[in-house]
Amino acid sequence: MSEHNLIEAILAAYDKDEALAELLNRMPVNRTLRKGQILCKDTDRPQAFFVHNGTVKGFYYDENGRERVTRFWRDRQIILLTNAQQDDIATADHLQALECARLSVFTQATALRLGLTQLQTARFAARILLLDRNLGELKAHLCAMPARQAYAEFQHHFFAYKLPLRDTASFLGITPQTLSEIRKK
Repeated sequence: MSEHNLIEAILAAYDKDEALAELLNRMPVNRTLRKGQILCKDTDRPQAFFVHNGTVKGFYYDENGRERVTRFWRDRQIILLTNAQQDDIATADHLQALECARLSVFTQATALRLGLTQLQTARFAARILLLDRNLGELKAHLCAMPARQAYAEFQHHFFAYKLPLRDTASFLGITPQTLSEIRKK
């Protein structure tokens, strides 16, 4: 899953600018989440977070009150919380730490403090959108596969050993019982 590694992505986008990578690593931690702690989206505007360390899931509650997992993130990745372009598409509006996690909020002001130009900030924002779109496409691809094949592919792309069975099943669109049977075999 190295394509989703924030530092590698930014270095590729900015001609291996090591100074920028150093700046991102020094971003102040704005949020520290304990295992199980939930952070809710508090605005209609997109929000971006940099995960210094930890594992975090993104989810929403459907019309029946069931939790639907949409994404997983870990160390040195970017979280993007934003509304869908269409009203009938649900997107993650909650984050939950699956283990202790340290996050930095990435805003326009943060970009200015890091010394990024407007062009660099625009490239960075485009990169964030591309990475999130790629994660969405991967999820759609996995959900379209037969359950056993989807889980095998999921293990290849994600850090499955750190993720609860229920969350993995929700992400793949299968029942926890089905996933449990797949894991046994």
